[in-house]
This record gives sequence, C-alpha cells and structure tokens, in this order.
Amino acid sequence: MSQETEERKQIGGQTLPSNDVGRRQRPLRRWLGLAIALIAVAALLVSGIWSRVRARTTLKAETAQVALTAVSVVTPKQTAPAEEIILPGNVQPFITSPIYDPARTDI
Repeated sequence: MSQETEERKQIGGQTLPSNDVGRRQRPLRRWLGLAIALIAVAALLVSGIWSRVRARTTLKAETAQVALTAVSVVTPKQTAPAEEIILPGNVQPFITSPIYDPARTDI
C-alpha cells in the first residue's frame, strides 16, 4: 500500500478499517434524507388534495339537499263573489307635460 492510504487509515492514532465504511454511509444518509423529504412532500400533497375532495363531496351533498324545494299544491275552488274593496289612494304622474299638436287639419 502507498503512504497516502496508510496515512488515511491512521488518523489521530486510530486505525480505520480499509473497506471505507464512512464513505458509503454518507450517500446512504443523503438518500435516506431525500426519501424522508419526498415522503413528507407527498404526504402534504395528498393531505391537501384529500381535504379538497372531501369538501367538494360535502358541498355536493348539501347542494342536493337544499336544491329540493318544498311545494304545497292547492286545488282551486270557486267561491262566492267578494265585495268590492275600496282602498285609499290616488294616481298622479311625477311629471306633467303639455302636448302640442300643430298638425291639426280641419276637414
């Protein structure tokens, strides 16, 4: 082995194993961190979509329930004629304007 690899193995008076376990753990930790981040993002995305789907379903159910209007049906019957009802009031225009008709012809 070269001196360079021997120096790497003997750092701080301790001998490290020659199979480079430390180098393999770093990419594994990165992948694990990336996987956890992706799972968290996916969970937030699914949670947001699920809440919207649930709200839309609730809205459709409430709309269908409210859309049904209650109607009471009555059959018409002929009754005796009512007396004349006189109500107080008069009819007046807001603006009065005279009508001028110059096109009169006498025949």
